[in-house]
Amino acid sequence: MTHASLRGALALSVLLLGCNVSVKVNPEGLRCDDVNTCPDGYECHSGACHATSTASGGGSGSTGGGMGGGMSSGGGSAACDGVTCNAPPPPQCTSDSVLRTFTAPGTCADGACTYAPMDITCAKGCLSGMCKDACSGVACTTPPMPACKNASTLFTYDAQGTCTAGTCDYKRNEVPCANGCAAGACTNQNLCMGVTCNTPPMPACMGNTLRRYTMAGTCNPGTGQCSYGTPVDTVCPNGCANATCLSASLAFGQTMPRVPFPVNAIDVAPQSAGKVVLAVGPAGQAMAWDGAAWSKVGGLPSTAGLRALWFSGPKTAYAVGEGRAVYHYASGAFTAVPGIPDAGVGGAGSGSLVSVHGVDDNDMVTVDGIGNFWRYTSGSWSAFSAAPNSFFGAQVYVEDATHIRVAGRCTAGPCVAFQGSSFLSFDVDNGSADPKGFLAVGPAPGTDAWAGHASNLGMRRHQHNGGAGSGGFDATGVPTLSQGDGVSGITGSLGVVLNRVIYVLTRGSSTPGALYAVTATTTATPRVLLNTFSTESAMSRNDVSGVVVAEVLRAKNVNDIFRRSVTVDEALDLGEDWVAAGVLPGPTVALVGKLGDVAARVGTSPTWNFVHYPQSIAIDDAAFGYAGGMVLMGGTGGDVLRFTPPATFDPIDIGTTTANINGVCRASDAESLVVGSQGVIRAISVTGTPTVKTIASGITTALNAVDCPVVGDAVACGNVGVVLRIRNGVATPVTPALPNSPTLTSCRLVGNTIYVVGNNLFARMDTAAPSPKWDMLQAAASLDRLQVVAPNDIYAVSAGNLVTHYDGNAWSTALSLPGTARLVGGGQMGAKVVFAGNSGVVVESP
Repeated sequence: MTHASLRGALALSVLLLGCNVSVKVNPEGLRCDDVNTCPDGYECHSGACHATSTASGGGSGSTGGGMGGGMSSGGGSAACDGVTCNAPPPPQCTSDSVLRTFTAPGTCADGACTYAPMDITCAKGCLSGMCKDACSGVACTTPPMPACKNASTLFTYDAQGTCTAGTCDYKRNEVPCANGCAAGACTNQNLCMGVTCNTPPMPACMGNTLRRYTMAGTCNPGTGQCSYGTPVDTVCPNGCANATCLSASLAFGQTMPRVPFPVNAIDVAPQSAGKVVLAVGPAGQAMAWDGAAWSKVGGLPSTAGLRALWFSGPKTAYAVGEGRAVYHYASGAFTAVPGIPDAGVGGAGSGSLVSVHGVDDNDMVTVDGIGNFWRYTSGSWSAFSAAPNSFFGAQVYVEDATHIRVAGRCTAGPCVAFQGSSFLSFDVDNGSADPKGFLAVGPAPGTDAWAGHASNLGMRRHQHNGGAGSGGFDATGVPTLSQGDGVSGITGSLGVVLNRVIYVLTRGSSTPGALYAVTATTTATPRVLLNTFSTESAMSRNDVSGVVVAEVLRAKNVNDIFRRSVTVDEALDLGEDWVAAGVLPGPTVALVGKLGDVAARVGTSPTWNFVHYPQSIAIDDAAFGYAGGMVLMGGTGGDVLRFTPPATFDPIDIGTTTANINGVCRASDAESLVVGSQGVIRAISVTGTPTVKTIASGITTALNAVDCPVVGDAVACGNVGVVLRIRNGVATPVTPALPNSPTLTSCRLVGNTIYVVGNNLFARMDTAAPSPKWDMLQAAASLDRLQVVAPNDIYAVSAGNLVTHYDGNAWSTALSLPGTARLVGGGQMGAKVVFAGNSGVVVESP
């Protein structure tokens, strides 16, 4: 649109609105450039007119008005006295091709201003409250042919033209012809002297075809112009934009969480080296781990509420649960085991089964919670009960065929029902005062057993042959535990093994729980292998090169599943709320959780390394790639932590501040940046003893993200459209500013190009251009966590649960997650892109 046509558009608008000379048309959003200038009070930003001072208003054309600067228009009431309607709403796209602006001044009624809308048809479409650039996709590589101006002068045109308002303009040159001009060329004159043909037309998109020219051209002596032969055309399968073939999206897949239900029970198969694991949960859900991946297990009805599980052999297992249901696992599936008889307690013996254990696949014992237990031997059932209904079972432990213990609670206190070779006794621990009784029972050194209390950390030794009703309990050789509120599991290898490792799991509630490894000697100090922070956890009944523990996050239907021993430390699944993700050489995928937990998966390993942060903290972002696997993280209240493998967390004091740290980045071990609320910027060196330097930004608004791809050069962005370039410790605002002061959620610096995103906003600026400006590109809802693989291959999170891809022309969905999923962290190295979020969600490209 030329300056004249801009004035014409304004005049036409006045004409359409009538001859009221007090009416002014709002030029907000009209296309402008160096020639097509904006009226007074407006400036040209990114090819569109924007008011130098504009109050926000509603999209309906109604605002609260503004004071000063003119007279109010229209009638109304006394509420309009002193109201000046000169703050129309910003322009908005009402469709893909129509821009709606609003006239000023507006009219006031009852103290509210209303502005008449004016719709403008955009030839190239409408985006982000502006008409798209009419020159988008225009190549300007076909100048007019040379022509004789007269008998002695030749007109030639530059090979590369410039586009204005969708029309190409080519610089015209006058060339004198010493021997005359004819047929568009100088006669008998060599104009190629000193001409080097090495500047072909720029690559350009011709529809879905990319057109390029060879670098070396030939010169026409009669015109002095270069030609570059037949162009090379490449069909772009995914379309063409910005002189580049558009890229196909990377293929994303969800890789965690792997077990999508809360685990009620878990076990590891004997003789499997820890590579065969079963997990069961509510509603007939079960999954199997084969050492590389989890898969669903069939055969269970949706009504099966399984509560306990035990591997009876390398490939067989039993699961029990609600309604006295018993299932047998073999050949990769469950089948029901019928015929369990009534035991006489609780009317028809209808208590749900809560535990199962045995000698082998042909000799199994299961117990319910109201005083019954059954033995299943070679396909036949036998029942036992505790009359008169004074025993409540919690867990069964079968040492061998003649030593069976059921831990629980009797009327008199914690007790163990002991089935010997020829008698059944109920041994009460008179030395224990836990009103909830025993919750766990398992092997102890030698031939005895240990029982653990439900609501304290006290453990008791139960003698090998029981106490024949007189107790048989003492504290000889039991470990002293310090973490947790009760003992929930005891596991060790079966048989009489004096020096075996026994695993004790405690429940956390008021304090964290723990998995202990106890070497079976009276002088050994229990070793903590794992801290647990959930109030619910489950441990395998078998010890196979260690145990498997599920830390159950029931409210989120996910779990942390670990395999642990004195030498084994790996996670089979993780359900933490992730806030940051990174991709490192290997490739290694690294994650940081909201509570400061750190996880890493190296190369193609199917398992993760995982470390719980043992204290209370709220993390919002982290940076990776430091020497030795260090991680730098920041969060609420100015908390900054340095994690050093295998399990060291060091707080870093960044000075007196209440600011929340929202963004963290690494340029080198000696140069990292953290940014946050109140405009806080700190430079941190994590080499040796950390050092911190404050960088003055001159702003007090929140900074939400930072990117520092190289030493000495970074970009930060935040609220009210703030974009800062941080060079060698100095932060300066990027100009020109973004229009409409948007909230920016993520930014990237790639070479000299800055990319920023926000809600329905995506823009970039080439800071090395002669006149840097923001290019407003097609956007999507709630863009965040920007990852730039290439200018036409960009990824981000949209609307919280979508992975979106920008191919150079438009955004499209690469992966859609369930509505409850929220991706809040992202990382990228080369073509490897990872996003992570709440409830353990991790999605990644191959």
